[in-house]
Amino acid sequence: DRLDAPYKDFPGSWPGIYFSRSSKDNLMQFCNIKNAYQGVILQNPASNSNPKLTLQETILDNISDIAVGCSNSSLDARNCLIINCGYNIFLTAGGNYNFNHCTVTSYGNNYVQHKNPVLSISNVSGSNTTNIINCTIKNSIFYGEGGIVDDEIIISKQGTTAFNASFENVLYKMKSNDPGAATFVGNKLKNINPGFDSVDVGSRYFNYRLKSNSAAINKGAITTGLLFDLDGNNRNIGLPDLGCYEKQWYNSLNRIELLTWIIVNYKKIHMKNLITVALLIMSTAFIQPNSNSIHAFKVKGIDGKEIDFSKFKGKKILVVNT
Repeated sequence: DRLDAPYKDFPGSWPGIYFSRSSKDNLMQFCNIKNAYQGVILQNPASNSNPKLTLQETILDNISDIAVGCSNSSLDARNCLIINCGYNIFLTAGGNYNFNHCTVTSYGNNYVQHKNPVLSISNVSGSNTTNIINCTIKNSIFYGEGGIVDDEIIISKQGTTAFNASFENVLYKMKSNDPGAATFVGNKLKNINPGFDSVDVGSRYFNYRLKSNSAAINKGAITTGLLFDLDGNNRNIGLPDLGCYEKQWYNSLNRIELLTWIIVNYKKIHMKNLITVALLIMSTAFIQPNSNSIHAFKVKGIDGKEIDFSKFKGKKILVVNT
């Protein structure tokens, strides 16, 4: 429970969350599961046709053992960030699983070494029996650095039971040939750096949002009903990006660039989003391009005269929202 240094960064500080054999119809949304021994562990299928666990807009971080572990169970996950864990996703003994717009990555550090692939899929149980497995993965990223892992996806198939592991529009790191038991369709970005915003292992600073030149941008496929990313930002303008975060272009565009972008993409923009874009353009009317501080602002005062905030450099400024 300690949040002071260095304890706030210690993995394995609490057991984790376990869903028993009889558990069903569970939903976890907007959760941040951190520093546990294991993250979420599911055993056996639900007693009904629904997934045992629906995991949405959730972060699992710094888990010493398995972050998402399923044994012949069922899980639906979307917009999840699963990072720097002993095993990020470990699926065994069959089951039914769906992952969409997930970022799954590990960087070796002083607390959790990167010794295992970020995704393991198997149809074999502990008693060496095999079960049917259906695992569908879309619009996601599987990547790692700073360890001894060459293949971030491991597929283990035994026996003749039905085995379906399909990947559609994924960025992944794999030195070996693609596993024969899995299918890859759509945009297959193999051994390409995802272009995360910031990764500083020494300072333990990780920002897994995408840089503007990331290869994962616009490489996904639209999913009906999935309108937002992990931050709550809109995915509905053009093709979505891979992973749990959608690059927000308007954060770095000036008015002319925004207008040009709208002219090029207007057919892809939903009508309800035009108002948002229009407000963004209006808001940039008061900001000079490439501004990076309040001193770059120029606004009109109540007397109609322009106020240049650059003349207040070195002075305290009180901003009041009335």
